[in-house]
Amino acid sequence: MRPRRPTSLKLRRWRHKMFNFAHLEKKRKRVLIVTDGRDCGAEYAPLFRQFGEISHDPNALKLQPFEFKMVVFTGGADVSPKYYSDTSPKGICHSNPDRDSEERKIFGFSRQRGIRMVGICRGMQFLNVMT
Repeated sequence: MRPRRPTSLKLRRWRHKMFNFAHLEKKRKRVLIVTDGRDCGAEYAPLFRQFGEISHDPNALKLQPFEFKMVVFTGGADVSPKYYSDTSPKGICHSNPDRDSEERKIFGFSRQRGIRMVGICRGMQFLNVMT
């Protein structure tokens, strides 16, 4: 058996920060599905119902964050190129700045509280840009 390598203090702090929400996992019973109201986000509800009660209200996440097990970012317009330090070539990107701003707040809020996040189509692109 090989001896364990000592981990740096920074790594140990990161692990503690990432895993200190484990005791809340049993209490988390809800899933937030984030949409722009125009896509078919409601169609995703049956896929995620196995993880908990479905909510489409971001305010519920802010009021009771430790009840949420997961946040699902769904499809829709492009993520604004300004979030990845670029511009739209010839103006072909069709983004929704209000949605980008709101989802960015939800992302930061969820990340601080250790809530899992999943992306579908545009949602996965959004998560890639945010990390």
